[in-house]
Amino acid sequence: GSSSASVPASGSISGSISADLGARNADGSLSATLGAGSVVVVVGGTSALGAKLIEMLCAQASSSGWTLRALVPDGAALNTAPEVSSVLQTAPFAPFAPSPLKKSIADADAVVVLSEAACGAGGVDSAAMGRLMKAIGERTRRLVYVSCHGVERTSQLPFSLQNVFGNLDKQRAAEQEAQLRAKLGIAAYSVVRIGKLKDDASAKRYLAEVAPGDALNADIGYGAAATSLLKVLTRSEAINATLSLASAPAELLAISDDDDVWDDQFLTLVGPELFRKRVRTPAAQLANWLREWALEFLKPGKKLTTPVQIVQLPNGVMLRFLSSGSSYSDFDEVEDSDTKWKQAVAKRAAAERGSEGKP
Repeated sequence: GSSSASVPASGSISGSISADLGARNADGSLSATLGAGSVVVVVGGTSALGAKLIEMLCAQASSSGWTLRALVPDGAALNTAPEVSSVLQTAPFAPFAPSPLKKSIADADAVVVLSEAACGAGGVDSAAMGRLMKAIGERTRRLVYVSCHGVERTSQLPFSLQNVFGNLDKQRAAEQEAQLRAKLGIAAYSVVRIGKLKDDASAKRYLAEVAPGDALNADIGYGAAATSLLKVLTRSEAINATLSLASAPAELLAISDDDDVWDDQFLTLVGPELFRKRVRTPAAQLANWLREWALEFLKPGKKLTTPVQIVQLPNGVMLRFLSSGSSYSDFDEVEDSDTKWKQAVAKRAAAERGSEGKP
């Protein structure tokens, strides 16, 4: 069946809201992919970053096939270009009125929440996060929360000063509200931490540095931040990830292909990375060199002390360190502390028997 919801606003929701619970994978679980027809809702769209993000989403609406909606508090207005109104739906944002709030996001496939702490005036107050998360329906399969740098570094300057009144602790609690809601059935969540927002250095290229966790400190431009959020909504590396954004350093801006920059930056979320070194060699050439280099470990006199299996990959090579001379442990095998202890005791006992010449 379906239920109807109407909002007395220009370009607002009207008609019916489907009860379909979103696209699903073959096993019946919700898919994190936002295909054509997906409904993307922005909460905190009256902030400056929200306006930039909405404009970018609307500019890509014809190619993405997404239905776009902004939740607007009573008495507030979107600071977006006039042409956006023909593409964008609006609905009321009333965090302390549960029924209207649920109607506003009942059919949302993706929800992007821009916090007041990170995005300034027009963002969502951390005190409203609990109610907002409760209002999200079963259809939602992608949740993005925009937070700020420093929530995991409150004992370090300058973040310790920012947390004198517990502001960063409140942000950490708001992040956890998003993560807890995701555990109740949302296919993918992303917590995105940003620094101080500023005007972009260039209006032609919007690039950003990406790092896992709470690792960055630098400011970021509105366009770069908005472009990064668009990437987060579509890239698999951002699924169930917490990441930091900052303005792209000069070494990234020196790369001519923007797609290469984004591929490289989001790769940092697939890890943990043990080593990273920036080189000027083209990626394809470097991948070939890595494959040849890895094969050296199979040659007599150059073998490693631990047996290794070389697996050639399209973009490089994988070294599998074997647990024995002929096989390797299953990556997905669950090994608890008791099992490890028993194996260590058995191995030590066998070694002692061998040194004493006992059977």
